[in-house]
Order: sequence, then C-alpha cells, then structure tokens
Amino acid sequence: MNEAVIKNAIGSLELKLAEVKDALRQIAADEFHFRYTSDTGSWDNPRGALGMLLKEMYDILLVVLEAAGLPETRRALIEA
Repeated sequence: MNEAVIKNAIGSLELKLAEVKDALRQIAADEFHFRYTSDTGSWDNPRGALGMLLKEMYDILLVVLEAAGLPETRRALIEA
C-alpha cells in the first residue's frame, strides 16, 4: 500500500467533491431561478463542469484503489 499516494489523492478527492457540490448548487439555482453566489466563483457551463469533475474524481479513485492494493475493486469500478 502506498500511503503517500492515498493521502494525496484523498485531499484531491475532497477538493473535487467541494467543486461538485458547488456545480450542483449552481445547476439547482439555474433550474429553480434563484440567485446563487459562491466565494469560488461560478461555472459558465455548470452541467459540463459537473461531468468533467465527476470524471476527474473517477480517475482519482482508480489511482487510490491501485495504490491501496485493491485490484479487484478497481477492476469492478472500471467495469461498472
């Protein structure tokens, strides 16, 4: 198990998750016509950003599973 890689990736996942939540809030604001402001700014295309962010999280999870020595779980995620 490569603990350094896992710790680094977990921090990256936390940051990406915060960005995902922000994009979701912006999508909800757009859908329900309410004003949304964020300290981190806004997305020009929050739906596109959401797809990109989820793909990045997926890629990070693959790295974490490999570093954790969980090849079967990694394979299952790829096949899902």
